[in-house]
Amino acid sequence: MSFPQFIRYDAVRQYIAAIRYKGTRELNTYLDDESIDLSQCSTTLLCWAFYFLNKNNPTQDELRNLITRDIDRREHPVGIDVLNPNHESEDFSSKRDLCDSALDIIAESWKPLYDLIGIVHPRICYPSSDILAERNFESASDPKYFGHLYFAMTRKTPMGWAEIIAHEMGHHYLFVIHAAFHRKVDAPWKEKFHSSIRNTDRPLIGIFHGTVAETFMILLAKSVLNNNELADHHPEAEELLTRQLQHFAKDYATVEAHRAYDIDTDLKAAVEYCLTMGE
Repeated sequence: MSFPQFIRYDAVRQYIAAIRYKGTRELNTYLDDESIDLSQCSTTLLCWAFYFLNKNNPTQDELRNLITRDIDRREHPVGIDVLNPNHESEDFSSKRDLCDSALDIIAESWKPLYDLIGIVHPRICYPSSDILAERNFESASDPKYFGHLYFAMTRKTPMGWAEIIAHEMGHHYLFVIHAAFHRKVDAPWKEKFHSSIRNTDRPLIGIFHGTVAETFMILLAKSVLNNNELADHHPEAEELLTRQLQHFAKDYATVEAHRAYDIDTDLKAAVEYCLTMGE
């Protein structure tokens, strides 16, 4: 079984274009100020605007200030969450070095993921709210903040960062496939089942997302191990592969029992490719 080529770049581009169109329209209507170049804003800000602008009802000055902070962070993919800043004084330079090294690993080992990252242009954000504490996760993504990869930034190695980036990009990719370009799948998404990797009951949608994120991590680990130029990272990649495969088959079976992977045949093939590694 050959290494899967499953990422639908055109679908991701269309999804992002829709977010940016809707968010720009909302902000232009609210601000009534054509002097602000909203094309420089992050996709996350425009996604946030579409979902929350009317609900939060900020003043125009508050919104202009937020847009300025967002644009100022354009060249800094690692740092604070500009939507809810509370780490303004923290120095993220060492974290940026780790991120750059992680992206180098991804570029050298699994270029399709690197290309996906280039389309999404994600920001890795130190969580400024309780988003991670509430979920007891090290990292998190949310479709309402598309483009934000929330990460506690506790990993000390580039391979550790590469793992987190791959994991969260798996969630982001599934946001696209599930929300915009999927087949109709009648599954009990909100019903809870046992998650092997979390060792707790979770809604089926959470287990589904988990297996897709695990797929991205497994494919990353396999790609690194297949690249002799990355031999220094092989021990961490081997540990990652072993750790993920311990529970992968059980959670796959839970999701497959409800035919949830039928949402996208190419994605299903990638998941099943990973399944063969644990046999």
